[in-house]
Amino acid sequence: MPASPCAYQLLDMLTGYQTPAIVMAAHRVGLFRALGDGPASLAELACRLQVPERSLGILLRACMALDLVVARDGHYANGPLAAETLVPGQPGYLGRLVDKEAFFYGAWAELADCVRNDRPALAPLQQRARSDPETTRNFLAALDDIAALYGSEFAMRLDLDGARRLLDVGGGVGSYAIAAVRRYPELQATIVELPEVVPWAREFVAEAGLSERIAVQALDFMTDEFPAGYDAILFSNIFHDQATTVNQGLLAKAYRALPAGGRVVVYDFLLEPDRATPAASAIFAVMMVVENQWGNVYTAAEIEGWLAGAGFRGGSTVHLSPPSPMGLISGVK
Repeated sequence: MPASPCAYQLLDMLTGYQTPAIVMAAHRVGLFRALGDGPASLAELACRLQVPERSLGILLRACMALDLVVARDGHYANGPLAAETLVPGQPGYLGRLVDKEAFFYGAWAELADCVRNDRPALAPLQQRARSDPETTRNFLAALDDIAALYGSEFAMRLDLDGARRLLDVGGGVGSYAIAAVRRYPELQATIVELPEVVPWAREFVAEAGLSERIAVQALDFMTDEFPAGYDAILFSNIFHDQATTVNQGLLAKAYRALPAGGRVVVYDFLLEPDRATPAASAIFAVMMVVENQWGNVYTAAEIEGWLAGAGFRGGSTVHLSPPSPMGLISGVK
């Protein structure tokens, strides 16, 4: 009797981890970087990477099966996907994203315990920044790479007409502040971040050539009030890290800091009312179980309700184009 299609479907789900593991391993041993210098034989690669030929050959053939590597006349080369995204120095390089996901790969193995105990597998970001600054910096840099994937549409959909000074709360290394000031030539921005993150943000802003238009200041948005003097406040990818009551408190602080007519913008993953779609948001919510105590993904209606509760009017939502699960929710004081 042939196996049920359900059995094959479950098997595909259970073995889905193997493909990212292959990509992460090949990246970590330096395979794509080595092939970025040109085609090479297995023996040449094994010598260059200082790994045994047997295991490297198996990994190479798996990369061929995934169309990451091609072979001709006994020599291997990067396929188009690897050549564009996995070779350091190339404009489309996403190696930092691979490193980020490799870091979380181990944490996800603890998901069952996270669910049982309702406790994340990882320490808070500030603690990680102190204990392992290199990994934390790479994490924030990888988030910048992700932001670049949607950056043009974020800026296009962002409505800051008439605003002159933007406060980017918890703005990381400046991904969205940079996109905003490039869209609005008259806009000045200030990123407020944890003291550990401030030097990295200043570095990224300087590399973008925007140090004269974007300032970076140390501030703990969980405990400190927001400074006055801004007519727009942005929360980019902040709300999914927090509980409902914390997000409501952040909006209340934003309302106190803004002048009449000032606006607040929330940019984040969004769920539909069924809380199971889009799939990317429902799965990302599980990431919050692994990474952040009390983190979650919310619906547009929930966030619009928090805006109204804080006193903002005209709450409205703009969704980015599929397959992006992101949206912009804004309101005016």
